This record gives sequence, C-alpha cells and structure tokens, in this order.
Amino acid sequence: MDIRSFSQLDQVLNQNIALLVKEIGEHIKDMLRKNVDELWYKRGYTPTHYTRTFQLINSITVTDVKKVPEGYQVVIFFDPDKIHPYPPAKPREWPRHQSVTDGADVSFYIPWWVEFGQKSPLFSYEGVHAMEKTKEEVIDDEWIKQRIKEVLGVRGFIVK
Repeated sequence: MDIRSFSQLDQVLNQNIALLVKEIGEHIKDMLRKNVDELWYKRGYTPTHYTRTFQLINSITVTDVKKVPEGYQVVIFFDPDKIHPYPPAKPREWPRHQSVTDGADVSFYIPWWVEFGQKSPLFSYEGVHAMEKTKEEVIDDEWIKQRIKEVLGVRGFIVK
C-alpha cells in the first residue's frame, strides 16, 4: 500500500482499527458467553420449577463499532429485547421471566439477578459475577495485545 499523505494514513489507520475493535468485541462476547455458561448454566443446579430458555446467553450482543472522541468503541451487553416472558412450559412449573406472584414481566432484570443475585423469599440465590470475571480476564488477556500487534503488523505497522 502506497500512502502519500497524512489524511491517507489516517484513513487506513481508522479502517484497520475499526475492524480490530469489532474483532476484539466479538472475542470478549465469546469470553462472556463462556463465563455465563460455566458460572450460571453449568453451576451444578438443574431447575425443577421452570424450563430454561437460554435467552440470557443468547442475548449477549456486540454493537457496531462507533467512533467516539477517545477513539473507537463497541459495547458488549445483555440485550433485554432478546429476553421474553413465557408461560410455564409444563404443568406445575413457574412462568419464565415473569413474576410467579403477579405475572409481571421481569425479563429486564434477569441479567442483573444472574450477575448480582437476588433475595426473593420464594427463590433466592447468589450472583455468579460473569461480567466481573470477564472484565478481569479482558484486563489480563494477552490475546488482545497480541492480536493488535498481528493485525496492524500484517498491514505494515510496527507495534511494540
């Protein structure tokens, strides 16, 4: 690639960084999915009062890359629009993502309760802190640093 001006250099850098940020966002999403799976779904508890929908893990979303004053960003989050209330799947089961007392939609709270726990008199549990663990792993993840070097290095940039 023949770069002849600072504006061309800026354009090439911005394109490559945006692609890299999206790739890193997808990697972090995978890390969060793994942690939710291990810490929530495989924690040794099999529900008997309801049937799992797996909408929590499937709601993990990465936004498109956005240019912000500090650079580029993606947001990895639990999308509440992908978690829905359902009536009981079987007789004598609780509804899914609905209050068992009044039928109110509580799907918005599911990610919060999984992360931090909840103290319901009917069914309380401790949070599993999957987002917190993922954040710690991201901070310690040499993969991200190495990937930045690789992607920019292939394109002729020297990254130390």
